[in-house]
Amino acid sequence: MEPFRQLTGACQEQGAVMIQQLYHVGQHGDADNSFAPNWSPSGMPSYHDSDGSHAMTEAEIETIIEAFIQAARRCQLAGFDGVEIWAAYHALLDQFWTPWSNKRNDRWGGSLENRTRLSRQICTGIREACGDDFIIGLAVNDEPDYDVALSRESLAEIIARHDRDELIDYVTCGTGSYLDFYKLMPTVFTRRTWGRIWPLS
Repeated sequence: MEPFRQLTGACQEQGAVMIQQLYHVGQHGDADNSFAPNWSPSGMPSYHDSDGSHAMTEAEIETIIEAFIQAARRCQLAGFDGVEIWAAYHALLDQFWTPWSNKRNDRWGGSLENRTRLSRQICTGIREACGDDFIIGLAVNDEPDYDVALSRESLAEIIARHDRDELIDYVTCGTGSYLDFYKLMPTVFTRRTWGRIWPLS
């Protein structure tokens, strides 16, 4: 913990706001590293390798919620000003949000209220554990090239639901997803405007 406090303290002395990202990739995990099946809402495989996954039990979902909360608490103790909850690129929280990858018929699937229950409970738990002054961000992504991904309209509705309940302080948005890596790791064939810094004048 102390090495992190040295890092966060040194940066904060220069005026930086220190945010730690928290994420779980769900069905896109690497079973070769974990030596265990990947967890996902409905047991679907990944697009980028042959590893499968299994549908999470109720107990495993509760374990994930508590793991996010405790990770945020450790970040606070390490001096971070907040955390960014990674719900982008079709990682675990996005898998729960997306009807294509969430085929559950319990309280974690089906309606928008149910599909966002996991991320909302995570944010609520972090708020309760870390206080109102602790920053909570939400990372999402725009993936218009795949019909199975959330539309911009659906994503806006999900963000609005989290904002309505005062669960988040800001949102970041990236491009691409685990459905296809070409936008995440652009090659020489990718248009150069991605990641470009535009002049203000």
